[in-house]
Amino acid sequence: MKRVIIVSAYESGNTTEAQYAQDLLHDALARGESPLHGSSLLAAKLKSNQEDGRLAVDHATTWLEASSGVVVGHDLGMTAGMSAVIVMAKKWGMPVTFRSLDDWVLTGERMDPEVRAN
Repeated sequence: MKRVIIVSAYESGNTTEAQYAQDLLHDALARGESPLHGSSLLAAKLKSNQEDGRLAVDHATTWLEASSGVVVGHDLGMTAGMSAVIVMAKKWGMPVTFRSLDDWVLTGERMDPEVRAN
C-alpha cells in the first residue's frame, strides 16, 4: 500500500472544505493508498492564522519523508500552504499528483452524483 500525503484547501470550521478532505481520503483509500490529510487531523487545534498555517505545512513536510508522494486536491483552489508542500515534494524528487473529484464542481459545492450524471 502506497502512503500519500493529501493536501487541499482546509480552514478549521469550514464544513465544505472538511467534507472535501473526507472525500479525498475516501478516494485515496478506494485507490489502494494509505492517505494522511494533516490539516484535517490538526484542525481542532489550529486556528486560521499565519503561524498555525506554517505549523500545518511543517507537519506535512515532516510526513513527506515517510510517504511515497503527494496528492493535491485542487477542486477548491490552491493555497499558499498547499504550494509550499508541493515545492518541498518536488525539491525532494517526490511525485506530485493533482487530483479532481467528479462529485465536486469548481465552485466548491458538492454535487449530487445523480445531478452530475444528467
